[in-house]
Amino acid sequence: MRRYHHIGIPTTEAKPGETHLKHLKVFVVSHEKSEFGMEWMRFEADAAVPDLVRQVPHVAFEVADLASELAGREILIPPNSPSDGVRVAFIVENGAPIELLEFTDPNHPARLQQSKHPPSSTAPSEYSPVNPKKTARQISIGVYFRADSAVAINRGFMKIAVIIARILLGVIFVAFGLNAYLHFLPKPFPPGIAGMFVGAMFQAHYILFVGALEVISGALLLVNRYVPFALAILAPIIVNIIAFLLLLPPVGWQPGVLAAILWVFLFFHYRKYFSGIFVQRTS
Repeated sequence: MRRYHHIGIPTTEAKPGETHLKHLKVFVVSHEKSEFGMEWMRFEADAAVPDLVRQVPHVAFEVADLASELAGREILIPPNSPSDGVRVAFIVENGAPIELLEFTDPNHPARLQQSKHPPSSTAPSEYSPVNPKKTARQISIGVYFRADSAVAINRGFMKIAVIIARILLGVIFVAFGLNAYLHFLPKPFPPGIAGMFVGAMFQAHYILFVGALEVISGALLLVNRYVPFALAILAPIIVNIIAFLLLLPPVGWQPGVLAAILWVFLFFHYRKYFSGIFVQRTS
């Protein structure tokens, strides 16, 4: 059995009466405000939702057995429980997203409300699927997300990790860049050919140029401005640091390795801003 529940329509325009769900990064106009059961969804740029749901309207149906409905289907969002007594999932049908809801609690208020309104009737009712009460509204608003604490915790952890990595990388390069001018981190030259290499950089004042780039890029990371540009500046510097550690005696390798790890982590997080450089052929 499938029963129409609502239709979700993505939009990029602000709608009257929309509700901002901060943890889901979406603005929603509940389908109960429409006599036809239309739910408007306006996503923030970094909302964790598939592009198909973000760009294409979806129709939601109540089903009796979610597992059997999913058998052999292309699953877009796996089954999850946005609230007690209901399980939801998204599938793809001929390129369009379909939302399926199963009420696992036989006494669930939303299910009882809908069951009191016969599917064959077209008369408006307090219990109509297109005019549900508050409980049904709460279910439908977050139905295409796994709106539980795990999602919020994961997002929060990643955000904190990115901030820590960005600040650490910024501090490292601001400190070592300023040291090329102020020498507040006294350290003897390494022995052998490595010392000759470092000495040549100081005698030619090449270290001052590198230090300036390190200070500029590190400062951009600390103030969280032009972060992709700062990472692009640091990329060749880190390559030279790693090459130095690999080809010359590894004296004081810890800061260089840590900087490389932090850079790779940040590059992966901001990778979408670098997608243009990986174009195979240009016109």
